[in-house]
Amino acid sequence: MDFLGLDKKIEDENVPIEHLDYGYVEKCTDAVELHSILRVLKSGREGRYFELEKFVEQRMMDVMSPEDKSKYIALTVDPTREEVRSAATDVADFVSQVKADDAELASSGSLSNIARPPRSATTATLSASTAPKPITESSASTPQRVDWKKGDMSSYYEKWGSFNPEEVSVV
Repeated sequence: MDFLGLDKKIEDENVPIEHLDYGYVEKCTDAVELHSILRVLKSGREGRYFELEKFVEQRMMDVMSPEDKSKYIALTVDPTREEVRSAATDVADFVSQVKADDAELASSGSLSNIARPPRSATTATLSASTAPKPITESSASTPQRVDWKKGDMSSYYEKWGSFNPEEVSVV
């Protein structure tokens, strides 16, 4: 019962066939060993014995601590039909509510009354320093970007190897 946080663990392969017996299970007081026996029985490797499976599970519940017992029950019990129906209804209600909200937003025409504008949308004017500079003759003399895909890769890597960041002027 590794999922229950018990320290010792018995592997399913180590369960002898003699332990798959009502007499042994009735005398066994180790919940981990009983859980291993139950896994072997439910695997069908030694055949399916439904009454023995129920007996082992009941015996395991008897020897478990209360907190391990509640964890095991929570992990192995399936939801009832009413719980499944209720969950499906809740999901369907949520989906219909979201669709109604989407339709309402689409009919309003804009999202500006619901969503806040981006941070810079209120001050969208460009200052003179951030405005793009027109191309002049001096900027035309600067070297154009070279597409690294043109030419061979060795020259591309050689150019990067000779690159000196201290020579580059920062604007």
